[in-house]
Amino acid sequence: KQIRFIIMGTCSEETPIIFEKVNLYGQFLSVYESSDTYCTSCVNFFAKQGNGTLSKEVKLTMNNKHGFLYQPYPQWIVPVREWIKRN
Repeated sequence: KQIRFIIMGTCSEETPIIFEKVNLYGQFLSVYESSDTYCTSCVNFFAKQGNGTLSKEVKLTMNNKHGFLYQPYPQWIVPVREWIKRN
């Protein structure tokens, strides 16, 4: 439960199906771009995971779709660094 994970541009409609037999534990930060046609919010997925999962989500509005992953933009670097440094 103390381990922190970062998920970037990953959740989709298939995510609950892929992980249906997996119980996730830990602290998850999800970062996604609102204009991305491949990925969506992870909020609903994490809500179904139960008590062992803490999650936070950052919704970007850079309008560069999945391309937000291809460069170290401050819009996602800053929250990722804060997540890593959290106590």
